[in-house]
Amino acid sequence: TLTGLIPRRADDVIGFAVAGAKSGTKFRQIARVNADPAPRWEVAYELSYRAKVTDWLAIQPMLQWVSHAGDSTLRDATVAGLRFEASF
Repeated sequence: TLTGLIPRRADDVIGFAVAGAKSGTKFRQIARVNADPAPRWEVAYELSYRAKVTDWLAIQPMLQWVSHAGDSTLRDATVAGLRFEASF
């Protein structure tokens, strides 16, 4: 993460993350029975930006690219999301 990338936005945070997950043996065995060759690994790359809108509200859009998603009908997947954070 990097804080304060944009001048006058000192509380904003940009982040980049990489996560990997290995499919379990049982999952792959069941997938093969169903004629679905599940990948052994799934890797996700995420870019997000948390913007503090007010003292009590922040929004955080994010974009993920997932390589070898767990569903064999998808080679790769793109996921977009938006998180709202409220402090009371």
